[in-house]
Order: sequence, then structure tokens, then C-alpha cells
Amino acid sequence: MIRYCVWDVGKTIYDYSLKPFELWAAAKTSNREKFRSAGGLRTYDFNPYMLGKITIEEMSREICRRCDIAYTDDTPEEVSRELRRGVGRYFPETRKMMVRLQNNGIENAVFSNALPVLAGTVSYDDVLKTENIFTSYQAGVLKPDPAAFEYVRARLGCRFDEMIMVDDKRQNIKSARSLGMHGIVFKAETIEEELEKIIALDNRENIEYCAFSVPVRKCLPDTLSIRNRKYPGR
Repeated sequence: MIRYCVWDVGKTIYDYSLKPFELWAAAKTSNREKFRSAGGLRTYDFNPYMLGKITIEEMSREICRRCDIAYTDDTPEEVSRELRRGVGRYFPETRKMMVRLQNNGIENAVFSNALPVLAGTVSYDDVLKTENIFTSYQAGVLKPDPAAFEYVRARLGCRFDEMIMVDDKRQNIKSARSLGMHGIVFKAETIEEELEKIIALDNRENIEYCAFSVPVRKCLPDTLSIRNRKYPGR
């Protein structure tokens, strides 16, 4: 039985772009031609910061050296501000499904390859417990490393086959599926259909199991299709 749906954050719960940060760096650099020819910030490796191995101050200094930007005491705060400005539109489709899953007894969780400065940008307290929010800088590992999914599984206290992973990157979903998790590559226009397919299949398997082990009437209340349940406001 599925117990948890684990969501990515950027491009899944909300849209995200490094464009504001890129524009800030392009305006600050003393060598624009070098900045453009080097690929701007698109070629910068954010992994050490997302793994919690360096601080925002250390990353800011690295970027300033790389991009010929004068570093000042205010630079880390400017970098933090521009990275936070990259948070875009929250996907209503995701929010809708998080509510529906919770109403059907499936808990929501999050695991994100996250920039620490973005902590607190997912404020869905009514459908997401604080203890179910996990990040790469806490775990010390990045998706698609299988160890990232094991980190989440161990803390949720469940089996891999009791988890759904929703992520916008195919390589992350491929890794999750290799461990036995259900996986969905996120698209706003199809997320509802994809989740319902998985849950309907899980429900059928539970009903079939009940039919051979205990009276079906004891199982049915917990294995109704997500489409057929009643939701507030429907």
C-alpha cells in the first residue's frame, strides 16, 4: 500500500530559474566578454553548495573570482536575494494533488537537490509536515544517487514500494524506480492522471490481496479509488 508521495521542489512544486542571478552577475562583472564566452553562470557547479560543503559566503567568493566581480561584505546577501528571486509560479496542479493525496491517507514529503538559501520557500504546512521535508544539504547526497532515496526511506520508516517519487528530471525517476519506488516525471498537465494510475493499480493489488487473505469488506474502506472518494468542495 502506498504511504508517501515524495515531491521534488524546483520545476515540480514551483517554477525556478537562475535568470535573476545570471542578470545580476552579468551587470556586476568587469569583463562581460569573458563572462559570456565562459557560459556565464550556466557552467558553474552549484553541487558543493547544495551538498552543504561550502557556505553562501564561500560560494559568493568563488563566483566573484570566476566572473570578475568585486566582492564586498554585501555580496553574500545580494547573491542570496537573487537566488530567492528565481522562485517563480507555484504549480496549482501540484498543490491540488497534495491535498487530494492527504485526504486519501497518503502523506506528502519532499526531497530536493536544494540551494540552502531557498529553505522555507515551500510553506504548505497544511499538507506537508516539517519532519517530511528533506534536502540534499541535510543528507549530504544528491539525486540521482540511490543513497538519496535511501536517506528519505529510512527517515520515513517505510519500504520503497510504499513510496511515489515525483520529479521533473528523468534520471532521478529512473534511479528511484530502480529501487522499487513508483516514479512520475512531472508535467503539470498530466500529474493528476499519472498519480491516479499508480494509486488505482495499488488499490487493485490491495483488493486482490484481501480477497485471498481476509474478508474483502475489511479492506474496501482503505482501498477505494482516488477518483471515487469524496473531497471537500467537490
